[in-house]
Amino acid sequence: MARRRSRPTGPTEPCERYVRLAPLDVEQEMALALSARAFFSPSNYQKSCQTIGKVPSSRSILPLSGLDFMEFLKATELIGNPDRYIYQVRHLLERMTANNILVEVSGADSSYVMMPKSYYALSEISTIRSAGTLWLGKTLGGRFLHRQISPAIVQIAGKNAEGEARAGSGLVFDPHHILTCRHVVSEMQVDQTQSFQGREIAIDAKAIAEHEALDVAVLHVPEPLHAVAGLAFLEPFVTQTVYTFGYPRIPCALPTEDGNSPLVVQRGEVTASAVSMIGTADLFLYSAIARPGNSGGALVSDEGYVVGMATDLTEGQYCDVSPFLPHYAGIPAQVISRAVDEMDLGVQVPYETFD
Repeated sequence: MARRRSRPTGPTEPCERYVRLAPLDVEQEMALALSARAFFSPSNYQKSCQTIGKVPSSRSILPLSGLDFMEFLKATELIGNPDRYIYQVRHLLERMTANNILVEVSGADSSYVMMPKSYYALSEISTIRSAGTLWLGKTLGGRFLHRQISPAIVQIAGKNAEGEARAGSGLVFDPHHILTCRHVVSEMQVDQTQSFQGREIAIDAKAIAEHEALDVAVLHVPEPLHAVAGLAFLEPFVTQTVYTFGYPRIPCALPTEDGNSPLVVQRGEVTASAVSMIGTADLFLYSAIARPGNSGGALVSDEGYVVGMATDLTEGQYCDVSPFLPHYAGIPAQVISRAVDEMDLGVQVPYETFD
């Protein structure tokens, strides 16, 4: 009996993958984290159950599960088709647990293998940090910190005695005040018009205050700028992960739309929390590379605290092109806070008191 030949078939169309593997956008992750903290909060137990149509216990506040949170995302439409992002949501809840924002409850219902854990949100946030979201820094990582901190980092431009363009960095710590290094503003003639946050801002030379002994200066700006909500300063400690934010000189780089150099962020760690230097206050050392132009830029910890400001162990010249400096120095947050107080400007840096 002759065998029947099978008919050749053409290439089959690949099936669309159901789950999404790409990472969520920073803003989406932040919205999910804030929603998760509220959803799992014991004080919101009744409200959370009502939102997902679950009958709450009348005798106690029970932990809610990851599956419950997925139902919450469907009910609130915080993200479309949340089941397609179950990997990202599960990973986010695990990171929130690792960073002490959520508490995992053992022995709770684990019938759904993709979301087997239950949680309470039992963390507290200091008063100063509760005004913003930087307390999520360690959970959401460097790209989140970049998104939050970058708008407050400005480039301060000017010219040296020979008329050559020079620049440094600064941090908007108050709507009308920018923190920078004294050597940034003393070693050049600051341009009377600066491009800050996409706007042209007039700067009066009389509005630049310099500390008489420390490498700290403050610029007063007449028009309000955007300051990061919940921004707080805190003393650095050794081995702490830090990010440098600033505008180092980049040869041949074209300016951005606002006319500034590209903002550069780099990660490192604190290598010495206190180093006494001849003729200056105590500094601290870190491993992230700081280049000419970084001076005055913020040094931000992975927890979202401003732990210092980039300065220079050398002469601090903007034209310095040394390919390697063995140590990168910063002015610690507690020294900056004291310096601004001593300048008596009627403003204080927001220093963490853990109230």
